[in-house]
Amino acid sequence: MKLELEKYCRYFLVLLILLPQVISAKPRRFDPETDQMIKDRLLSLESVIDVRYSDEVRDKLFFYLKKHKEASEVTLGKLPMYLPIFAELVREKNLPKELAYLPIVETDLFVNAVSPVGATGLWQIMKPTAESLGLRMSRQVDERKDPIKATDAALDYLAYLHAIYDDWGVALAAYNCGMGNVNKAISKSGGGNTFWQLKQYLPKETQQYVPKLIAIMYMVKHYADHGLKPKYEQDLLIHTTVAKVRYRIDLKEMAEKMDLDYGLLARLNPSYSKGVIPINGDDNYVILPYCKLNIFVEEFGDIENIVMTNSSFAHDKDTDLLYAYTASDDAQREEILIANVAYANRRNNSLPSKENPTDFYLKNASIINDRTYRYVKLSSRQSLREIANNYGVELATIMVENNYSGENLPRLGDMVKVPM
Repeated sequence: MKLELEKYCRYFLVLLILLPQVISAKPRRFDPETDQMIKDRLLSLESVIDVRYSDEVRDKLFFYLKKHKEASEVTLGKLPMYLPIFAELVREKNLPKELAYLPIVETDLFVNAVSPVGATGLWQIMKPTAESLGLRMSRQVDERKDPIKATDAALDYLAYLHAIYDDWGVALAAYNCGMGNVNKAISKSGGGNTFWQLKQYLPKETQQYVPKLIAIMYMVKHYADHGLKPKYEQDLLIHTTVAKVRYRIDLKEMAEKMDLDYGLLARLNPSYSKGVIPINGDDNYVILPYCKLNIFVEEFGDIENIVMTNSSFAHDKDTDLLYAYTASDDAQREEILIANVAYANRRNNSLPSKENPTDFYLKNASIINDRTYRYVKLSSRQSLREIANNYGVELATIMVENNYSGENLPRLGDMVKVPM
């Protein structure tokens, strides 16, 4: 009996010694072959961010690709709604394309997200920051929830942070936790100037911020290789048009005249808290299904108010493609990971078409003159009316020369033919 008791005591002692090690030991997230494949692919990503396959990045990848696979599929399915807007404004401001994925880090593309401390919208902008960036917040409107205006403001703020810290990893950390915390981390680190040098001195949430972005960059590019299938939103939320409005519009009235569910129109325009677009001399934006464009023109505005059309997509629901390609030539193709061909064609200007030599000729030009016409590339938030005014041509002339109508309008990146 005494020997048996001693044996059990020994077992118990060994268990006490080994248990902490068992608890603290991290299970292998991926099998060795998959882990090496992910590492190789990840480290081959071209990025202004210092990409590392750290334990934090590995954990985040497991989170997105395995543990919460279904949630990732929902997020991927929302990409065609927002990523064209993000990517176009990133390109327009000449900022790193990786910034287009930051709203996934912040909110998983939940446009109405509000943090416990009040950060709001896709970009999780705090009220003081929003005020300094010129975003309006009132009982009627919260522009932190406006997909266009909030993106424009957030990117300007990120560019400002990068100008201060001269490192995108540090700029991202400052966006998440504030400049004060980053400056303290720099001091504690003895003058560190990269995210990885400052990481251990940053708040815990911020320590995960860049690793999370790196994991998302990988997921968006390689999700299909890991068996993820995006759960796409309905077409009415994806194939959209953006128009400027300067006068008051009741979204319920608009929905009724367009034979739309009000909830759908409200979801496309979440910044209008009371369901009403207020009068604004600086222009408001309304996002509506592309198929309702004619009704908007007839009832609420003019064709020249249309500033962005999002009706042609690179994703294919049968093959789960979310990639658009652009290149300076066929030997140097770059995958830019956006869901709208019209937007993709505006980076490095366009992918030459083997069937269309005119596209090849125009691929590196924003304005090209020939004997009769000049060709102007339609840019973000630019209207046909503005092009007509800039070149002293009647809008009606541009409409006729380009065969435009309410059912046939140019998309972002299209070349608009302007008579000389």
